[in-house]
Amino acid sequence: MGHKIDAVVIAAKETDEPPQQFEWVENENHEMNWIRAIKGEATSPFECAAPLTETMLLGLVSLRANQQKLRWDAEAGTVTNVVTARDLMHVRLGVASAGGVAHFEADEALSEVNA
Repeated sequence: MGHKIDAVVIAAKETDEPPQQFEWVENENHEMNWIRAIKGEATSPFECAAPLTETMLLGLVSLRANQQKLRWDAEAGTVTNVVTARDLMHVRLGVASAGGVAHFEADEALSEVNA
């Protein structure tokens, strides 16, 4: 599978560091980051992570639908132009997932938390 991309390598000394958008967590482990996120101190806010995840999952759906260009209706949570891609999507209570990769049932999750 070949890609026709014109890539240019720029030496690091010729570029500026990208601006840091979020506070960097020093010497923390994954579990502590998870606990802080539960308390509302997330280092990767859902508002940032959700669109990135949605984009990656849609890329996977496109690959499974013979690499067709997809038209995504974010409000409805569906692909509007390719039926085979739309059939791969599962939307539950506003949470979209591709091909069962990130399937989520809010009612089941809430019942487990409240048990």
